[in-house]
Amino acid sequence: MFTAKISKVKDLKRVIESVSVLVDEGTLNISSKGIDIKVIDPSQIAMGILNIPKTMFEEYTLEGDKDLVVGMNFLELSKLMKRTRSDDTVELKIDKKIGIKFKGKTTRDYELGILETSTPSREPKIETIDEIKIAGNLFADHVKDIEMVSSKIAVEFNSKGVVLSAEGDVSEVTIEISDENLIDKNVKEDAKATFSIEYLKNLITAVDADTIITLRLKTNSPMVLEYSIGDASIKYYLAPRIEGV
Repeated sequence: MFTAKISKVKDLKRVIESVSVLVDEGTLNISSKGIDIKVIDPSQIAMGILNIPKTMFEEYTLEGDKDLVVGMNFLELSKLMKRTRSDDTVELKIDKKIGIKFKGKTTRDYELGILETSTPSREPKIETIDEIKIAGNLFADHVKDIEMVSSKIAVEFNSKGVVLSAEGDVSEVTIEISDENLIDKNVKEDAKATFSIEYLKNLITAVDADTIITLRLKTNSPMVLEYSIGDASIKYYLAPRIEGV
């Protein structure tokens, strides 16, 4: 059996949302150190690897010496989390079912069934040599600018900074982000790849005003996108769009 209590409701909402944007269902791997979740969307375009450390919770108890592996409906959990209030504490209990309790001025008890577990694909090995760090709200805002023109976005790292661009049926856009507007940059050679706007938007859904996004890029290879959510961390792999396909 596993029990946990957390008062950081806003962070917990964002954590759940970070995986529910890719899949409806997935597997929790619960250990004495924390909870790990690895998901890949049905089209196998994006993979998410989430780590929620034990330190994110005020209380965290896993009975026995073995890890607990549990299948969960993330979409339903995400819907329930929308009903939490800022002063709520969330209590989790996993035994024969998944119990979720919201305690505030009132107490609300929910139950979710335990689903069959699945083994997701292995984490890809990508030798990226270019990396930048950028404010999450700045990057998210420019992704919205690109979305006004096209359903795909070209991301380029070069010696001057980062270039985001797109061409639509009737218009095109180029956004240049200079080194001065980056938090950190390590670019050894120019790199460029094109990605789906819809998928990229989903991967930054859990970003807030304090988020710092790390992007790693190699020409025409999957992009690695990472950021923290409170004490938790999410890493995504996003496959590039192949021109002409």
